[in-house]
Amino acid sequence: MQKIPNYEILEELGSGGYGKVFKGRHIHNNQFHAIKLTKSSEKSNAKEARILKNLKGSQSENGIPKYHDHGTTSDHNFLVMELLGKSLQKEQIRHNGAFSLSCTIAIGQQMLERIEYIHSKSIIHRDIKPPQLLLSEDGTKICLVDFGLGTKYLIEKNHKPFKIKSKTKGSVPFASINTHMGFKQSRRDDLESMFYTLACLKLGKLPWQESFHGLEGIDKWNACLTSKMIHLASLFNGFPVEFMHMFQYVRLLGYDQKPDYGYFRRSFDTVISRLKIKPMLDWYERYNRVRKISCAETVTSMSCSRKAENTSYSGAKGARHNKRYRRRKSIRKYSEGDIKHSDVLDTEICNYPELKIYDDKNQFIRFRSCLGLELRNSNIFEDYDPTNEGILPSISNRNLLKG
Repeated sequence: MQKIPNYEILEELGSGGYGKVFKGRHIHNNQFHAIKLTKSSEKSNAKEARILKNLKGSQSENGIPKYHDHGTTSDHNFLVMELLGKSLQKEQIRHNGAFSLSCTIAIGQQMLERIEYIHSKSIIHRDIKPPQLLLSEDGTKICLVDFGLGTKYLIEKNHKPFKIKSKTKGSVPFASINTHMGFKQSRRDDLESMFYTLACLKLGKLPWQESFHGLEGIDKWNACLTSKMIHLASLFNGFPVEFMHMFQYVRLLGYDQKPDYGYFRRSFDTVISRLKIKPMLDWYERYNRVRKISCAETVTSMSCSRKAENTSYSGAKGARHNKRYRRRKSIRKYSEGDIKHSDVLDTEICNYPELKIYDDKNQFIRFRSCLGLELRNSNIFEDYDPTNEGILPSISNRNLLKG
């Protein structure tokens, strides 16, 4: 396992031509981060670090991962960023390979915000595709990642000059027609890739994605271009007509022309009002249920802690004989083999009303873990699995009864 100064690498999150991304932990503050590793000969990490610092990313504010650190070891370049959630590709698989129209519109609205923001900072992405879109930790935001191919399109407030026979950059299925033609990329190409991405998320795959299997290099790019030109006119069949109009607008943009981002927003709003649909991410309800359960666990555990705290003030004698607040000795075995006796609150006989929501064994297990109680001493579920306690943050106001 690679070693990074001040960070512990935990598990691999993804990989590609750029290198690998790992989940890591800062050894001093215990915060989790995403750590991108590339070969020491590659310079993309340093370039991406400069772009992220310029964008001043924050998943909660602008949907761009926050920059933390970057550097070089003997074998790798590393870039430490804000840790995000799942990719849209994984969610797409979970939803049978395709999203609903309302979800596609919600994704398109957020993608437009991200692209408009990076363009306002004089940056173009040049590799927009589903794997570059990650969810925020709460699943409500679409975040744009991987700026390894990103670059500035302005030099001292002047647009870079047009150029032909430019080296192709990006992912073949999602690259713009102008990129295939060897034209230098600009803002219009990011938007064209955005619409290919939306079509892929709604349809499940692009009609030309099977056209270049087994091919490499220029043959791969040429085969994909040929298939794109055949299918382009029918790509948005089955979509609201506004999608084709927006796509045609992008295809007609000049190289250094500033896109009218407001036109796209108005077009999305037109679809929403005309079809009377509500833009909503398909996974919203699932994430919302998780948030409610997590909130309920926190409220319940804090409620029990407060009741235990109040009881401790009522006198040791009264608490000792009150069966709702009975105490017992529990033995906690540590990895070193030491045995420690501690007095803990027996939640099995609390009989608090809040406990009624834990009608599921795993929810009850997580509740006990949240209070810091030993599951090994619990026989409320005869077939409990002691390895399935879960990991929850400690509660600062936890109070256990003392004997």
